[in-house]
Amino acid sequence: MQKSVDNKYRKLSLSRLIGLLAILLVAAVFVNALPVFGVKAELSQMVFGGYGFASIFNPADKNTEVANSQPISSIQPKPSLVIDNNYFAISPVNSFLQDWTNVSLITITNDWSGVPSVNGYRGDDAAAGTGVDPQTILQDLSTTPLSVLANQTNPNTNATGAVAEFDGIANPVVALQGSGTADFPNVDIRLNTTGCLAVNPINVRYNVRDIDGSTDNAIQQVALQYRVGNAGNYINVPTGYIADATTGPSLADLVTPVNVNLPAEVNQQGLVHIRILTTNAAGNDEWVGIDDINISCNGNATPTPTPTPAGTPTPTPTATPTPTVTPTPSPSPTPTPVPGVSVIINEVDSDTPGADTLEFVELYDGGVGNTSLNGLVIVFYNGSNDLSYAAFDLDGLRTNANGYFTLGNTLVPGVDLVFADNLLQNGADAVALYAGEGAAFPNGTAVTTTNLRDALVYDTSDADDAELLVLLNAGQAQIDENATATSATVSMQRCPNGTGGGRNTTTYLVQLPTADGINTCADPTPTPTPTPT
Repeated sequence: MQKSVDNKYRKLSLSRLIGLLAILLVAAVFVNALPVFGVKAELSQMVFGGYGFASIFNPADKNTEVANSQPISSIQPKPSLVIDNNYFAISPVNSFLQDWTNVSLITITNDWSGVPSVNGYRGDDAAAGTGVDPQTILQDLSTTPLSVLANQTNPNTNATGAVAEFDGIANPVVALQGSGTADFPNVDIRLNTTGCLAVNPINVRYNVRDIDGSTDNAIQQVALQYRVGNAGNYINVPTGYIADATTGPSLADLVTPVNVNLPAEVNQQGLVHIRILTTNAAGNDEWVGIDDINISCNGNATPTPTPTPAGTPTPTPTATPTPTVTPTPSPSPTPTPVPGVSVIINEVDSDTPGADTLEFVELYDGGVGNTSLNGLVIVFYNGSNDLSYAAFDLDGLRTNANGYFTLGNTLVPGVDLVFADNLLQNGADAVALYAGEGAAFPNGTAVTTTNLRDALVYDTSDADDAELLVLLNAGQAQIDENATATSATVSMQRCPNGTGGGRNTTTYLVQLPTADGINTCADPTPTPTPTPT
């Protein structure tokens, strides 16, 4: 009897199940047909837990992959790489500026959509080795993975090779670090230069910062490149190359400024790419920040053509009689002083109040005005090791109408060429002006008098540096900016303005700073006495 009862219930259950499925089938057809009659399609999802009849019986109609039987409404789209394809239009009154202080620009890893006209790429190349010179990497890297690690906090412990945004450090920055995967990490900036005048060179400035204070001590090379158009190889800019942008181990204090004028072919173009890249170094790579980016049409170029021919012949006759009077020394200086022969260092302020945001070096052409600085370079020397720590190529630049050119921090009045705050050391150190190219003075270059035009060796109550004093003429003194115990509020300046001659310091006094203008020399009498002390 029990067996027959079981069979009875099995037959009953089967018939009920078939009937239930039939009802569901009819209901499903009805509900999915409702939109035809103006009824909202969402009703079908309500009836079937978010799938709808078509989704159950025709998987090809699904808009999103359903995993683990989740309703469609609960499934989030997979994160995608977001690229920015805009070309920033620069003009004489509109420069491209990016210093990364706005940390809201990058909030999602590999999403560059918040940073106008900039993308970062990982630069993968399975065939690449270590220590590759980035100047030789000219191929298009935009086909490699888009890269930016958002909201990073500690470059000392982050070992991932990539492009990264470090917003958890005191001075936020986007940085590059190579690895076995990220062979050529880079940032690529897209510009439209059609608004620049034909006579205006495109000037590219930025600071390369060592932000990695770990025990790693790699030789981290950095290169600058450009491309006109949206395809093809890049062209290397030799003067933008940095042989090693880092110090170490356990140091992160090096800032290397880059200031380069690009070739004329970059001007008045609709599609221009500027690329800054590093490569996978031998050993453990270090993070290098690409900061304070400033790309512009070089201002003051419109009036330049007029004074240029007038100013050019003036130094020529001056240089001509020199070999006639003294034929022996003439062959050495004659080839190098061609550019800006009258230009000298006129004023230097290395120690300024607070965080040193008013440092500057002022050049002066004797009042001629609009003198070309092509072929000149300013070099900073560190007295602790008597090696260079910064160089600034002045090609494409010139003095203003009054004859002054000012290299300094952003807040310095009348500044023409900017370097990072607190970069100019307080001494014993030196500033030198050479005839040459910035590429000839990579960081770590030894003191040299070859092609030297002018120099100032200075300190703030420090001992004389004999190795740096060779930059001056024999018997010339090292200048103490703290001679009046007020180094933070005074500068070292020639008094009277512009006097003394190259490599001579006898006319230097410490007075109130007068950046980009005539030296005041208000009280020269008491100053000379403490200066030699």
